[in-house]
Amino acid sequence: MSDWTGWIEIVAESAALALSFVGVFEGARRLVLRGFSRAIALMLAVGLAIPVYEAWASQNVARVALTLSRAAPSRHADEPPGGWEKADMSPAERTARSTDAAKINFLLSGKRTTYVDLDGNRVSFIPSQQDLDDRDGLVRGEKNMEDVSQQFNERGARLLASLTTFLLVGLVVGWRQRRSAA
Repeated sequence: MSDWTGWIEIVAESAALALSFVGVFEGARRLVLRGFSRAIALMLAVGLAIPVYEAWASQNVARVALTLSRAAPSRHADEPPGGWEKADMSPAERTARSTDAAKINFLLSGKRTTYVDLDGNRVSFIPSQQDLDDRDGLVRGEKNMEDVSQQFNERGARLLASLTTFLLVGLVVGWRQRRSAA
């Protein structure tokens, strides 16, 4: 349910969560008031299933988003063994590949490295405006992934806190009703 985006899906998800919370509250209240029965156990199980799944899914999305945002900077393009100068390639292919590697390293890490020109000389990579814009977009994308991760993590924690609250309030209300009936 965490990846739903339309209004109908949002309303359906909210209604399912609200009914689940009511089921948890009412099941906990009846458990204390009347004791254990299959109907009460079913009510609690169904009521707990949706919010627990939603919290788990939110936590999972948060974990994946955070893993992806942290994995990108650790990737980089390596030189072949012995360096670009000793690579078994034509000068044009060596220049193209070393330039691509320098560009990739700049985009992923922000570091300006060197590449090998057609004459076999090491030259400092100077990023174009497009490279600078691409690097800026990548950094903003990583930050957005971290923000998304935090939002889903908080959502999962809120769901579990709400579920615990409904459960505890149901138990307290049932206990007070049982006490006043006695």
